Amino acid sequence: MKLAATDPEGEPMTPLVLHKLLYYCQGWHLAWTGHPLFANQIEAWWHGPVVPDVYAQPWGQGASPIPDLGEPADLSADQKRAIEQVWKHYREFSAYGLRHKTHSEAPWRNHYDPDDSGRCNKVISPADLAAFFGEEYQRLTGEPIETETGPVVVHSSGLTLDQLRQVVGW
Repeated sequence: MKLAATDPEGEPMTPLVLHKLLYYCQGWHLAWTGHPLFANQIEAWWHGPVVPDVYAQPWGQGASPIPDLGEPADLSADQKRAIEQVWKHYREFSAYGLRHKTHSEAPWRNHYDPDDSGRCNKVISPADLAAFFGEEYQRLTGEPIETETGPVVVHSSGLTLDQLRQVVGW
């Protein structure tokens, strides 16, 4: 499973696409499990949700395709499921389709408050992501998300930046 690989049926994986997919992976994983997929913050930026630690990488910005940098780390079943489901559903969207979609959603809309220069770096909290994606799940299925231990409760652990690098293939 490589998030950073070029999709042979679609457009290449660019930083814009990757940041949006990371947002969706994090949001759905939080909603399904109550645990973040990765420990890095997501912020509301001009082009939508961005993971600043990923943006800081040499290939984390711009429009060039992200190079294939190897196999991901070992992932739990929940982590694989979240990534696979997000990829299955969102791969059909173009980079700007994903940008438009994230701009229409509450986590970005409620946090994007630019300064006079148009910049914003407000953190989209894991709790806000879990709440939004939990509501999305209920809207789509008609059922609330419940785990073996009851309703989802957000915890504060997740993959480290090094582990995240391995997950996305960089």
